[in-house]
Amino acid sequence: MQDLCALRSLLTDLQKAEDDFSKRIGLTLYQASMLCAISHGYSELKQLQKELGLTPSRVTRVADSLEHQGLIERNKATGDRRTVGVALTEEGRKLIAQSGNCAILLPKDIEDLLLSRAKEKTWA
Repeated sequence: MQDLCALRSLLTDLQKAEDDFSKRIGLTLYQASMLCAISHGYSELKQLQKELGLTPSRVTRVADSLEHQGLIERNKATGDRRTVGVALTEEGRKLIAQSGNCAILLPKDIEDLLLSRAKEKTWA
């Protein structure tokens, strides 16, 4: 069991890292996470919904905002009209490269926590 103050400190540090990241690249963490996941091979909204832990309506809103900014494009899968694919545009690929290929600077305590969990989850 963890101390409540330590948890609050961790959440505050994480929020500051998210704010700094968002200011640096001009995207929310959800938007950046979706771009990153797409760059790692997730190419359908349904996959992104599951990977990012978002509701269907939320994943649609995030995709809408990225498409509006010209960072992704949607496409219909051949054979199944219900499947909506997504891909990075050239602008999206440039932003990923410019932002450090999905890297975010985090405080050491959060880095250590993430490294300890890295074995549990890997990108496809």
